[in-house]
Amino acid sequence: MMKAALCTAAIFCILFVPDVLLAQTSSSGSLLVLSKQQHTLNIVDPVTLKIVARAPVGDDPHEVIASADGSTAYVSNYGGGTLHSLAVINLISHEALEPIDLGALRGPHGLTFAGDKVWFTVEGSKAIGSYDPAAKKVDWILGTGQNRTHMIHVSDDLRRIVTTNVSSGTVSIIEKVALRGQAANPARMDWNETVVIIDWDDSDGWYDHVMPPIVNQSASTADALTGPGTCGAASGALAAQQSRCGYGPRIPLLVISPFARKNFVDHTLTDQSSVVRFIEDNWQLPQIGNGSFDEFAGTLLNSFDFKDQRTEKVFLNPSTGQVVNQ
Repeated sequence: MMKAALCTAAIFCILFVPDVLLAQTSSSGSLLVLSKQQHTLNIVDPVTLKIVARAPVGDDPHEVIASADGSTAYVSNYGGGTLHSLAVINLISHEALEPIDLGALRGPHGLTFAGDKVWFTVEGSKAIGSYDPAAKKVDWILGTGQNRTHMIHVSDDLRRIVTTNVSSGTVSIIEKVALRGQAANPARMDWNETVVIIDWDDSDGWYDHVMPPIVNQSASTADALTGPGTCGAASGALAAQQSRCGYGPRIPLLVISPFARKNFVDHTLTDQSSVVRFIEDNWQLPQIGNGSFDEFAGTLLNSFDFKDQRTEKVFLNPSTGQVVNQ
């Protein structure tokens, strides 16, 4: 059954209930009205305009959508982009059910129901996704890269998704296309073009026994790598950048790819900005500049052999990290 927002009803409710956020008809003919101040979903008789039931919906309800059969309502809890749940209300018994925890997906806002799934935006994560009530899990996520991806529309045939992105001032259009040939196997296509680089943010106090080379000196007393004021006379590629004595302590870096060399340890001098340099060189992008180390970062290419694509599968013991099957 088709569900449509009733603008006249929304205006009427706003006049008499100032904290109403959205009004929508369910397939049973009831009017669903959110109260932001009372944190409730109000189920209203559209004829008498009387509230027949209320149910709690969380700390910051913003949008509501009903399932196609009118039996269930879903409410997004926004929290300025910090909350991460959808409230679920049984519209038959008028009871609040267990909410849907979206985990790391923050700031759910816009909602729609299509293809037996709940589609939602998550402003804090700059993404959209879908929740399958039958499987009870989020089964699809896509980043928009836009600020405050706010509202969402999904076509009836599920082939087109449209979102509005408030702070970016844009509209995103996502279309489903048929893949052919090798692309018809997404897992295989993705792996052929994938490089996973695992890098550590810093040493976290576990300092390596090998002193790193000093590629950039600094005359500032704020440097602590070699002791205040003992990192040279501020010469090097970033001489104008003080308090940048380095490289810092040595840390691990792992390269995972079907083209990664097997049983190989690369002795090329690299640093964390080598990852950025790899991206810049691969996609022919300009260097960041303005004091970024990527302008003289060592290459990661020695870790690859693009003439020898590996096809074997390796499974590791999740506790020990040892190879258990190959």
